[in-house]
Amino acid sequence: MVFLMPFAFVLFVFSLRFVETVSFNSFVKGVAAGDVNLIPLGVLVAVLIFFLKEILEFNKRKLERRRKIRACKNLLSNELRLNLWVHNKFVDIISNIKNEKHLEAKFLYLKRGIDDCILTEVEGKSTFGCPIPMVHDKFHEKLIVNIAEVDGHLFGLTQASYDGLVLLEHIRKGLIDGLCAEKNNEQFYPHDIRDSGFLDYALDELDEVYKSMNSLYFECAGKELTESKLR
Repeated sequence: MVFLMPFAFVLFVFSLRFVETVSFNSFVKGVAAGDVNLIPLGVLVAVLIFFLKEILEFNKRKLERRRKIRACKNLLSNELRLNLWVHNKFVDIISNIKNEKHLEAKFLYLKRGIDDCILTEVEGKSTFGCPIPMVHDKFHEKLIVNIAEVDGHLFGLTQASYDGLVLLEHIRKGLIDGLCAEKNNEQFYPHDIRDSGFLDYALDELDEVYKSMNSLYFECAGKELTESKLR
């Protein structure tokens, strides 16, 4: 719209100046006398109108594309900040379980859609509970097709980030399964998650998850993904 208004004004001023010229007056007299054929002029006007319409449509589509990309980036940035909190929480939980040699890790119960991980001292003197949060992928899943239609580079980053969130959910499920192994009396899974090899695997994969998330966030927000968001 900012571009179209000056363009329309210039076209209007040009038209006023043109009708005041001697050439235009001679043209009008020629038409009145029957000496000028209007058919080529009509074709020329039709062509000019066509090109003007295409220019207006092109600028309209360009502005719509920009708005769509900006909206997608805002939604993805917000979701990435939510998942950074999830990512960091997973790192904390897994690191605590891995490094505390005198703690037993037990999965206790589900509450309000959030899984609680309970770390209990061997002697049973105290307990510590922390949430295993849900992974957020609604906007990645919803917007990825639209992004593919308007921006190939952004689509590639979104696809990589979405794959990272799938892996983040896999780690979440593996953490819960490992903490539940004793409770569920698993036969083929160590009852102590520290003996399963899962913790080292998860920490390595969490590094890759962050890299994919950070690349997309930098494209969307122009800075590194360092600030998490709880809700």
